[in-house]
Formats: sequence, structure tokens, C-alpha cells
Amino acid sequence: MEDFQGPIMHTAEWKPFDYDNKDVVVIGNGCSAAQVTSEVAKTAKSVTQFARSPQWIVPRTPVTIGPILRTILSWFPFLIPVLRFFVFCLLEMNWNMFRGGWWSDFDRSMRTKVAVKIAKKNMPEKYHETAIPKYQLGCKRIIFDCGYWAALKMESVLLTFDKLVEVGKNSVKDINGNQYPADLIVEATGFNIGRSMTSVDVIGENGMPLSEFWDGKVAAYETVMVPNYPNMFMLFGPNATTGHNSVIFGIENGLKFVESVASDVIQGRSDYVTVKPQAYDQWVQRIQAAIKQTNFATGGCVSWYMSVGEATHNAVSYPWTQLRFWWRARFPHYDDIYVENKSQKVTPGKAIKAE
Repeated sequence: MEDFQGPIMHTAEWKPFDYDNKDVVVIGNGCSAAQVTSEVAKTAKSVTQFARSPQWIVPRTPVTIGPILRTILSWFPFLIPVLRFFVFCLLEMNWNMFRGGWWSDFDRSMRTKVAVKIAKKNMPEKYHETAIPKYQLGCKRIIFDCGYWAALKMESVLLTFDKLVEVGKNSVKDINGNQYPADLIVEATGFNIGRSMTSVDVIGENGMPLSEFWDGKVAAYETVMVPNYPNMFMLFGPNATTGHNSVIFGIENGLKFVESVASDVIQGRSDYVTVKPQAYDQWVQRIQAAIKQTNFATGGCVSWYMSVGEATHNAVSYPWTQLRFWWRARFPHYDDIYVENKSQKVTPGKAIKAE
């Protein structure tokens, strides 16, 4: 790549660039690649996208709150949480596709048939064989179409699954010797989730860096706490990601969990709270065993869900419903939590009597 005369940028470090009437090469085929390709193709001279594996793409549901609904919600604000609960239930119904088991397999097979039919309807026929996945729906992050299908229909856009082997001064070459012009190269090759979780190395009370404690197996009790790192809480931490529901809701559940287990610290009745090591170890074993039954692990794909730590360790996915997390955030297992005020132990939620 050192010979390339144009700019090279990763989607995580996007920089403004005038790609009008330019030849753009996009490397990758995930959500970021679909977004970049669909937008850049509008004005670029050409877009060549190099992909390693196909992705499941589904239509984006157009949802807008019109003036009539806005007026109704302003008159009856109590309907806002009712509407949100309705949307939550609709999203939560998708969990069945990921959880594993015969009913999950049946549900996913029905959804797969619909997804294939929609893809063939919206995608140029020349991509039907290569760009429609053979692995199970939901094994990788599902992409919502953002204009990507329309971009693939443009003569200036080419999607290829041939391996990129060489980058020249103003062109790239694939494994078959085909050359493609390039003024700009965009790397949409994903993110290192494990590295992002350890980018700021926290030192525990025993002097051990968090990355050393994890030793490649990133985890957090109820996605929030790590033993020997007192008063430290992670929002949308390890294993908080779902394939079916809202990130915002997951963050809210994490906040509620912190409020529940750290109430004594928050209210000044104690100054130390952590999860017990045994409870943490049991949690890691339990959640990893549950993940192995889900589509994230059995779907037949290579996914960044499984790319953190060892190949058998998933530090990203939450294998249960968000309703379960909602309940646990409000009714945690207090026996798993250790709270201390100097030399005194207190039960979470119980005040220390003043002397």
C-alpha cells in the first residue's frame, strides 16, 4: 500500500474527501461498507467493492412520526411509553430467531425464504449466486438496506468477491489479474472489539491490569461488573449486544443495574462495591454455555461476534431476551455482590446504622 498515491482511510477514522468523479475502492462488506458504497456511488466515477463473504440484507422499515401522531402524543403524553412498549415487544419477538432449538430453526427458515426472495427482487441477477449468503440468517449482523441495493444496479458500481492481492500507484489488482482504477481506498474492514474494550487499561485493587485479568476472555458480570475492580461499571459492556433489540434499552438496563447494586455507594452509605469472584466465574460459564446454543455460534459463519479472545469465547452477544435483562437489573442477585464501608459489610439497599 505504500506505493498508492491517493488517500487510504478506515471508516472508523473517516476524513472529508471530494470523491466526485473519482474512482473509489471499498474493501469490506459489512454495515459500514454498505453505507459508504450507497453514498459514494451517487457522485463517484466508479466504485469497486471487494468483499470476503456475502451479507444478509433486509429492507429498512420507513418509520416517521407525522404531525397527527405528534399532536396526539402532545395531548396524551402517557401514550409515549405505551408506544415504546409496543415497539419493544415487536423487536423482542425477533429473539426467537437467534436463540436456538427447533422452533428457532423453523422461524429462521421462514424468515430466510422471505429474505432470499426480497434480495433477488432488489439485487441484480448477476449477484444472486455470490451475494446471497449460504450461512444462517442472523449468524452475522443483519444489514438494513440504506440504498445499497440501488447502488448495485448502477453501471459504475461493481461488487466482487475475488481476493484483492495488490495495490499500485493508482489502481488495485485482484487474484485473477484484473485491475481496477483507484483514486481513494476506503477500508470498511470492521473493528477490533477486544482491543476497544481494553484500550484504556484499568488497574485493579490487586495491581493487575484489566487486560491481564481477562487474558483474552473479555467478560463482565451481567455485562457490567468485574471482580477486584471495585466501583467500576460498564455500560453496554461485554456480552451486552443483541441481534434483535435496542442499544438504548440495553444501556438503560445497565444503568438500572448499577442503581440497584450500588445504591449504598450512590447514597453515601458505603464506599466499595464489587461482584464476588465466584459469582463472576459462574456467570461467564453460564453465558458462554448459553451462547453456544444460539445462532451466533451455530449459524455457519465467521463473525466478529466470535472474534474476541479465543475462538470459542464470545464477548459480544447477549443470548437471552432483553426482558430478562430488564428483570435482572431491577431484581439482581444481591448475594453475588460485595459491599463494604471501611471494615463493615452491608447488604445492598440496607443502610448502616449511625453510631
